[in-house]
Amino acid sequence: RNLFLFGFGATEVEWNGSGTTLPVGISAMERKLVGRLSVTVVRARGLQRMDCSAEGGKADPFCLLTVDGATERTKTVSQNLEPVWGETFEMGVSARCLSIDSRLSKRFGNLRVALYDFDLGAEPEPMGQVKLSIADLVLEGSTVWERWFPIKPLQGSKAQGDLLLKIRYRPADLAPGGGG
Repeated sequence: RNLFLFGFGATEVEWNGSGTTLPVGISAMERKLVGRLSVTVVRARGLQRMDCSAEGGKADPFCLLTVDGATERTKTVSQNLEPVWGETFEMGVSARCLSIDSRLSKRFGNLRVALYDFDLGAEPEPMGQVKLSIADLVLEGSTVWERWFPIKPLQGSKAQGDLLLKIRYRPADLAPGGGG
């Protein structure tokens, strides 16, 4: 088995001896689109100061959203500890996101919103993350959630604050462009 990078994620593949590689443990059925998440990153509050300046320091936050291996990015809000984004992203949900196979659900089964501080000419600094189980969202029974979520540590960050997300799940048979 080997690990190959495809897009934003890594895919484990197995050589089948005929000159082609096959994804390990991911069938066509598991890749089938079963629904869509509409995620609105509304705003954040109480973020930690990241930049040092005479004005007391602020942050230049942006978010990276990841669902099922796909990633979207919000705009950067400059010099703000209470940023307002109001940006909505439509993201596909495949069967592997809802899989009872722990290898798949651990890798693909979360909506992850990671917050970073943008620094011109340097790597973005992690500020924290919100990580939600897609299966839990679906099983909760509601189709729309709008909640404040506490920001948890990411890559050694000293997470602080909360993130307001509005999330809507639509099964594939009801989702525009859904189906398979």
